[in-house]
Amino acid sequence: MNNESAAALQSPRPRAAFPAGRKESGVGSSYNPTGNITTAGDYYPPKKAVISTGRSESRSSASSTCSRSSPVPAGGASRSGANSPAYLNPNQQYFYPAAAPASPNPNHRRLNPRDMASGLKCCECKSLYIQPTILPCRHSLCFLCVAGLLRKSALSHSNASQDNVEDVSDAMSVSSETDSGVFVNGHSCHDRNSNRLSNPLPHAITASSIRCPTCQSEFVADEQSIKELPQNFELAEKVTAFLTTSTPLAKCQLCADKDVPLEATIFCEQCKVYYCSKCKETSHPSRGPFLSHNVMPAHQSFLDSIRTSSDTKCSFHQEQGVTYYCLDCTSLICVSCLEDDRHAKHDVQAISAATKILKGEISQGLNSLSDKARQAKDLVSSFKGSSESLQEDAVSFETRVVCEFDAVIEALQRRKEQLIAELEREKQRKQSVFKKSSQECTQHLRQTTGLIEYCLEVLQESNQVNFLQISGPIIKRVYEADMQWRKKLHEENDETRSFRYKIDCSRVRKLAEELNFCKLDVPAPPLIVTEECYSENNSVSFSWRSHTSTWVDGYILELDDGKAGKFREVYRGKETVCTIDGLHFNTSYRARVRSFNECGVSLHSDIVALTTSKVAWFTLDSEKTHPDIILSNANSTVTSSSFDERVVMGNIGFSKGAHYWEITIDRYDSIPDPAFGVCRHDVNKDRMLGKDTKSWALYIDRKRSYFMHNNIHSQGNSGGIGLGSVIGVLLNVDKALLTFFLDGVKIDSFQMHEAGGVFFPAMSLNRNVQATIHTGLITPDH
Repeated sequence: MNNESAAALQSPRPRAAFPAGRKESGVGSSYNPTGNITTAGDYYPPKKAVISTGRSESRSSASSTCSRSSPVPAGGASRSGANSPAYLNPNQQYFYPAAAPASPNPNHRRLNPRDMASGLKCCECKSLYIQPTILPCRHSLCFLCVAGLLRKSALSHSNASQDNVEDVSDAMSVSSETDSGVFVNGHSCHDRNSNRLSNPLPHAITASSIRCPTCQSEFVADEQSIKELPQNFELAEKVTAFLTTSTPLAKCQLCADKDVPLEATIFCEQCKVYYCSKCKETSHPSRGPFLSHNVMPAHQSFLDSIRTSSDTKCSFHQEQGVTYYCLDCTSLICVSCLEDDRHAKHDVQAISAATKILKGEISQGLNSLSDKARQAKDLVSSFKGSSESLQEDAVSFETRVVCEFDAVIEALQRRKEQLIAELEREKQRKQSVFKKSSQECTQHLRQTTGLIEYCLEVLQESNQVNFLQISGPIIKRVYEADMQWRKKLHEENDETRSFRYKIDCSRVRKLAEELNFCKLDVPAPPLIVTEECYSENNSVSFSWRSHTSTWVDGYILELDDGKAGKFREVYRGKETVCTIDGLHFNTSYRARVRSFNECGVSLHSDIVALTTSKVAWFTLDSEKTHPDIILSNANSTVTSSSFDERVVMGNIGFSKGAHYWEITIDRYDSIPDPAFGVCRHDVNKDRMLGKDTKSWALYIDRKRSYFMHNNIHSQGNSGGIGLGSVIGVLLNVDKALLTFFLDGVKIDSFQMHEAGGVFFPAMSLNRNVQATIHTGLITPDH
């Protein structure tokens, strides 16, 4: 064994499911009239799919095969009886209905042959197992099915590599997750002597990948390695037991590609093929070259092949019988195999001990399946109960639907009656108007008729003097009568004699067409409408909408503290827009929304963040000021109607950061002392700013200024104000510091000992002073 082989065998990674190597050359084959060449050759061992760290877990997948039978290999020493498991002739192919082994538990229901036929079927040929062979993935196939898969794979590789023969070995070296990865120049690292191969063909099949039809796992193999695959003796024994107690139904191999192959009637020993009556006449007539072939009944041929099978021998030392079982390789081995390096670090057990271990694992798996079956039974029972409750819920919900529609119909009916009653009232009003108008017109018509007759008599007057004396009053009466008729006819035209109304039901019909069920489930998270979210000054507004798939009773808006801290609920209701005022300036706030209904509360929506204004924009508040204060210029200019000092406040307060605003003196008569500064919301507005504990101010006249708090004067400074002077106020809430400026020059800073809370911009003045406040200014460098 070369160094690469030794390194591969000593690798801690679990090796293939059986020890196998590759022969350098040679291949065995047999021919049958169907055109299939069954081969036996080298095999490249793949990696095991499960690491063998725990005996009950590492081989738990060994209980599954491509059929429903158990493929656990076990030697003859683990079972009673003189007959050992049979090897079936690898040069024959059979198509029989599969059968399943009877349950070993005597308390279980005994299966009839038709029930047993559900577990002994090869998943490749869909017939009874013939020489069942265990693949590295631990699924079982007929030996000839494995050889056929190898042949198909080799042909596909040969066609794909005609243009570049040198890349064939590389293409086969990494073929699947189960590939061992130990592959050098087209040869396995488990190479052994080539004297065990015979009957080489001039066109031998090189290594190819075989895909398991059940789990789609791939492994590298060649003609020699598939001959060394371990046999599933227990499965073969169950097939034998089934066939000896029932009548096998051989299927015609020429009809195998059909959906329902016909039953075979004969077997040709020379062709090694089963024929039905129809295919015998067309493909194997009793004349010509087929006349000398030995033909026997299909059933007798199969039973003879079973009875002539030999004792179980080791795959590597065919002169010795198997006595041990390698749990890592999942293969039967002999005493000589223990001396090889391939099993040096493997878990090797006696056949009886290995059988006990694997049966225990299968029993454990069966117990788990039994639990699942009980759970499934309970689930079916719950489904039945749910079906009954579903019927009750459907009836209840149908009643609710009928009630809702009845309520809608009743509301429409009431509205219809209201509109009809209104129409009736309008008709009666119009009739009354028409009747009154008719009476008035009749009376006026009589008067007009009399006037016309009188005028006609006057026109016949022959005395011109008399005519001229009475013509003036007559002309006036005619003119007045004409004006009355014009007015009357105009009023009659205004009052229409028909109903010029229209009822619009299009929206109601549209709503009726859109009426549908809303899913009553825990609602989905709302969707933030980012284009409608904005910030303004020290307030933020958020907008969202719900998913239309579920019913929503309301929403919960949560906002953090502006420091990326915890969220707190700030709104709960049905509205989809919410504005939060009174926040910190120049601060980023995060918000999220949840929706709720009677089923529960949804998950949070995506988080949206808004930042408040960097500088403060505000005006003077007319609602929180003294009645004597007079505001103008959009509440930016202020004066007073009283000779006493009155306080006016800003409409926003500050609780964080630094903020700056200025006041321009628009009018300054006599020698008043206006004061400028900050205050609490409950400051005394009848006194000068700074004379109570709720305000901090700088009062100033034409010559000097003083800082005042709680009616205590301090820090006097020279310099006063006049018309056009500008007083600047800088409030640093974080440092509890108040700084004043006069015409851009710093006057002084004052420490406010009562820090914390909310401070409002404020000033106090009387009727001799008028000032205008300017906000939204950048904080000065001072």
